[in-house]
Amino acid sequence: MAYGPIPNLLCSEIFPTRVCSLCIAICALVLWIGSIIVTCTLPVMLSLIGLAGFFGIYAVACSNSWIFVFLKVPETKGMLLPRICDKILISFS
Repeated sequence: MAYGPIPNLLCSEIFPTRVCSLCIAICALVLWIGSIIVTCTLPVMLSLIGLAGFFGIYAVACSNSWIFVFLKVPETKGMLLPRICDKILISFS
């Protein structure tokens, strides 16, 4: 379990309509940069801490992200977009 589709979901719902496209593009860029960092650090981390340490670090990161999503990402089923945005903004404050 990790963030999975949560960043894309939040990026598409949290920003106002007038800046939504620019903000989603920036979010996608940041997500790709994060993926590149993970990919590039894999060989280095494997040589320094081994496979168990590598998966241990990512297991902790995934556990933290699951807790974050469980506590901070609101349920949005059946809600209109303005209400979702209000609920997301309130949960992050």
